[in-house]
Amino acid sequence: RFPHLLWNCRVLWCMLDILQVLSYSLELDPNEETPVLRIPSSPGYILMLMDTLEARESIVKDFAARCQEIIQEAMKWAPHATRSHLQDYLNQIPSSGLWHHSGLALAMESVLQYTGLNIQSSPLSVSVLGGSSLTFHRSA
Repeated sequence: RFPHLLWNCRVLWCMLDILQVLSYSLELDPNEETPVLRIPSSPGYILMLMDTLEARESIVKDFAARCQEIIQEAMKWAPHATRSHLQDYLNQIPSSGLWHHSGLALAMESVLQYTGLNIQSSPLSVSVLGGSSLTFHRSA
């Protein structure tokens, strides 16, 4: 059952929401009292931020890398379900004038990077192409 978590809608969306909140934390003044941030559309999850901007940047960088790895693995095992969940994520983001949403950016980048541009067809494997000997005859 564990691999199914990789392409679970709630897990993917929550992960991308956390990335957005972590990214947003970089815009907060590190000299002010460290706030506790709530993760949107989650069952009460909160994040306590680090005191320094450098620590926050490191956490965002590490978490974004982990998110990308999870999405890449999910795309290997369940490409259609994962792609569908990531595309649905776009629809559930409120269009409140948010010009940069880190979770959304990572989701869309991953869809393009791990599925290619033509999602309706895939290339034939080398074993299929090299496994048979085709002979063409010219008709008279």
